[in-house]
Amino acid sequence: MRPGVLRRFSLPGVAACPCDSGFSFGSQSTVDRGARRLVWLHDNLSVADWIGLIALAGISAEIGLVMLLYLDLAYTEWTQSGRMRNLTDLRDAIYHGAVKRVRPKAMTTAVIIAGLLSIMWSHGSGADVMKRIATPMIGSVVTSVIMELVVFTAVYYPWRAHSLANHWDAAAGNHRK
Repeated sequence: MRPGVLRRFSLPGVAACPCDSGFSFGSQSTVDRGARRLVWLHDNLSVADWIGLIALAGISAEIGLVMLLYLDLAYTEWTQSGRMRNLTDLRDAIYHGAVKRVRPKAMTTAVIIAGLLSIMWSHGSGADVMKRIATPMIGSVVTSVIMELVVFTAVYYPWRAHSLANHWDAAAGNHRK
């Protein structure tokens, strides 16, 4: 494991590099939008709705950093083993890292939605408050699947391609001297 990995998870809100913060806050804002759309199906926003939105902010930050961790580890593995020769190799490394997150993400999403749907179908004392807390959580989980598996990989590719191009240009310049 890289040294920055533990630092990423031990200090909430402090990332190992500025790009980590961008991924984390980008995932929060997008997931929050998906949750707010579901919440606005209700007539009014209540304290319970806001509690649900606050709870999902932490989840979306964690989801973003874990996905970035998997992509970074795959990129580092391919770079250190000498397999990063061109942009096709970069695409393959990103694919390799993202595929490792499909099963854990699918299992987590299924379990969260199953648990929250049981709350949404409940009746009785306190059910109305619990439904308002569960609604943004369901919206955020659905949105986070798209965000993590599609958007993160799409954003990660040009970001790493740019840094690789700079690295390859610098290496080519050093050989000319």
